[in-house]
Amino acid sequence: MMAVRDGPGNDSLVVGVESAEQLAQHLAVIGAPPLDQETVAALDAAVAGLPAAIVDPANWHKLN
Repeated sequence: MMAVRDGPGNDSLVVGVESAEQLAQHLAVIGAPPLDQETVAALDAAVAGLPAAIVDPANWHKLN
């Protein structure tokens, strides 16, 4: 898994918000520097054993 924002070929990102504060938080993250390789590796390791139904938002509807 790679941070979506920093993925190759990604030139847009869709996010959901429930408040103006949450939108400001998302914009701050989008404007932050790319994640370093060590952080990306740690994130990959953290989700390595999780099922796709949890990790992939496209599958979240299956959890209901």
